[in-house]
Amino acid sequence: MLRQAVLHGALAANPVHELSRIRDKPSKPRALTPEERRRWLQFLATDESAVRRDLHDLTVLRLRVRQQSPRDVRLAVRHFGEPATPLSCASYQGV
Repeated sequence: MLRQAVLHGALAANPVHELSRIRDKPSKPRALTPEERRRWLQFLATDESAVRRDLHDLTVLRLRVRQQSPRDVRLAVRHFGEPATPLSCASYQGV
């Protein structure tokens, strides 16, 4: 697409040619420290966009069920309906 823009005079040069390769190896994934987790959950609880998307609740749910992927929780749409009941994960002390 950028090549076409250059050919038609919309751009003077293709900026992709000015980029260099990424040389560093990707870092290995790691768990959050307790302090990082606390700050992350505090941010999710106070950020307007995150609150609208229920990201705090979804994050806590995933931490409590210790799953790697939302699909692993295996919740179907039929599990969500009126009246809603709170999810109890009182036995987990990590969050």
